[in-house]
Amino acid sequence: MTMRPDPTFHASPKLAMEAPPEQFAYTLLLSPDFKKPDALAVIDVKPGSKTYGKIVHTVTMPNKGDEFHHFGWNACSSALSPLTGHAFIERRYLIIPGLRSSRIYIIDTKPSPLEARIHKIIEPEEVFKKTGYSRPHTIHCGPDGIYVSTLGGGGKDGTQGPPGIFIMDCETFDVLGRWEIDRGPQTLHYDFWWNLPRDYMVTSEWALPPQFENGIVPEDLLSNKYGHRLHFWDLRARRNVQTIDLGANHQMALEVRPAHDPIREYGFVGVVVDTTNLEASIWTWWREGGKFHAEKTATIPPEPAPKEKLPPLLQGFGAVPPLVTDIDLSMDDRFLYVSCWGIGEMRQYDVRDPRKPKLAGSVHIGGIARRTPHPSGKAFAGGPQMVEISRDGKRVYWTNSLYSTWDDQFYPDGMPGAEVMANVGTNGGLELAKDYFVDFPEAIARIRSASRAATVRRIRSAIHRYGIERRRYDDHLAVARDHRKRPLSRDQPGHGLAARGLRGPDGQIPARRLRRAAAAVDRPPCGDAARAAAVCAADRAGGMAAPDPDGGSHHHHRLRPYASYHSPSSARAGADTANQTGALVVRGGDCAWRRADAAADLSRPLRDIISA
Repeated sequence: MTMRPDPTFHASPKLAMEAPPEQFAYTLLLSPDFKKPDALAVIDVKPGSKTYGKIVHTVTMPNKGDEFHHFGWNACSSALSPLTGHAFIERRYLIIPGLRSSRIYIIDTKPSPLEARIHKIIEPEEVFKKTGYSRPHTIHCGPDGIYVSTLGGGGKDGTQGPPGIFIMDCETFDVLGRWEIDRGPQTLHYDFWWNLPRDYMVTSEWALPPQFENGIVPEDLLSNKYGHRLHFWDLRARRNVQTIDLGANHQMALEVRPAHDPIREYGFVGVVVDTTNLEASIWTWWREGGKFHAEKTATIPPEPAPKEKLPPLLQGFGAVPPLVTDIDLSMDDRFLYVSCWGIGEMRQYDVRDPRKPKLAGSVHIGGIARRTPHPSGKAFAGGPQMVEISRDGKRVYWTNSLYSTWDDQFYPDGMPGAEVMANVGTNGGLELAKDYFVDFPEAIARIRSASRAATVRRIRSAIHRYGIERRRYDDHLAVARDHRKRPLSRDQPGHGLAARGLRGPDGQIPARRLRRAAAAVDRPPCGDAARAAAVCAADRAGGMAAPDPDGGSHHHHRLRPYASYHSPSSARAGADTANQTGALVVRGGDCAWRRADAAADLSRPLRDIISA
């Protein structure tokens, strides 16, 4: 935990695009025959570096057969949410689920990606017991915890009950339980994302474990038994409010990508295949008049191919379906990138008019029938699959593996892992970088870097913070937290996110309790800013003078000790720190302060903050 918001958290997409460029990319390595453990590779992506495009560190897992697929961060910019955020947590831990094993690895990337190591392992039994779900897939760092989507329900084959989403604590990594309260007609799951200010989530569908773990089931596909619906949820109520069926022939509605700008209430989903004509499609969904709508806005046709170039699975069709298996949206919501894994093409669409995408660029590499080599002359087996865009939108990275058994079906000649990168033109267009080709001869690769949270997507900025000195006051501070969560009351300016210390704009401690407040500590005693911190405390207030925003009662508090932290001060003894004022960050739970430090100088502004 830091004393100030993590500098890799950004309050807007524009600020994220202005952040320093990525220096490392995290890529998952899969042992396709499960004879070796899966691993996490750290790749140097700093131009001009002696190790550019090389693996500079590897974290090998202790177990076999996990089948790594997607992964994400413990925290990201959503932690800045004024309602339930954890603004002083760090983007530090990678959460890597084993899709086949249901085991989850927590990887600590501090103090440097070059020293990444296993921090914790969550065994599948804990996931089963606390959630009833299995086959964890997508990871998103939410404002109030880590959200994990699953593809399986209970039982050995994952078919005892529908799959869904569960929550993990973003600090302890405890599995907290299921997210859904009312799932409505949702019975399949795949990806999910949200619009936090608009308070909704969208989820998609793939299949149940028997339909993907041993490969695609042709009979189920041709019978339209894979997923083809979008589900829209009230995020706070955790309730399915609307389901849109794209049509049974539109099989496997996978990746969902809402606009990054929350003002724009639209997004995109990729559909793998239309069983009537083998084409793939992009759909745009939007909200209007209180309802969600969706329409097909782009199609990609199959490519005819001679039988001898096709795997047995496709020989009867005489063509290669595009197989859109991943999509990604640039941070400025301008370009949508579409991975056509079957035909070996990465497409770039201009989506500034989201309901009229225009093809702006394309590159071919690999492909079932084309087998286009990399510009360096190296062979590229497979096709563009998991895609990640740099924050500034100038580079697009991708790897070539989908899922081990599906790789074998569609690319039976083998698929050595590979990762490539394309440069993006100022006005659109793509060009593969000739000097960037990362090969993994003994493993299949799936890229993920560190900017966003879920699917192979994260190019982490190279600014890494180092250790923070920690000092514990076990008996000085306790936090009373309300079990019931309520929205922040905004009736008094100066309270909430912008409130200073524990005082209102008039300098007085408010009579009402601050709702969903964080705890502020570490005011330096007078005359010595470099010595031990004093805990600022105030007795817990009584009943609220102002009405509760939702009229709910206030019961069932619990007290727990909470450690206070402070960072080593750069100020010398006697330095004037009067202007070092911190902002009170608001999130779940009421705050109460016990056992005030009598030596604390309560007339001076707060310096450092922790969240409760």
